[in-house]
Amino acid sequence: MIILVTLLAGLGCKSKQVKANGPPPAYMDPAAAQEAMRQAQMVIQVRGDVRNHVIPWSQDLTLAGALVEGDYTGRWDPLSVTVTRGKKVQRFSAIRLLSGNDMFLEPGDVIDIHR
Repeated sequence: MIILVTLLAGLGCKSKQVKANGPPPAYMDPAAAQEAMRQAQMVIQVRGDVRNHVIPWSQDLTLAGALVEGDYTGRWDPLSVTVTRGKKVQRFSAIRLLSGNDMFLEPGDVIDIHR
């Protein structure tokens, strides 16, 4: 009987703990949510064999610079790289990129490294 009462009391405490922790994260302050979205948009994503998949955007960041910051870890040199900006995709061959054809990146760009 004492064990049953202790178990039931423990179950009741859990709901009090949830109330004490506040609302779930889905109910974030609108200003905090807007700031979080702005911060998320000020990055470049790099997909492929890299150590750093998220690169902070800066005004002078180029594709070559982002690839260096991404720290490529693949066994072989990439064959091509694509940059997706919104719905537009631009493809660069490794030869084209190494010959100096570079581009400035914008916040939210996504780089895909293809082997």
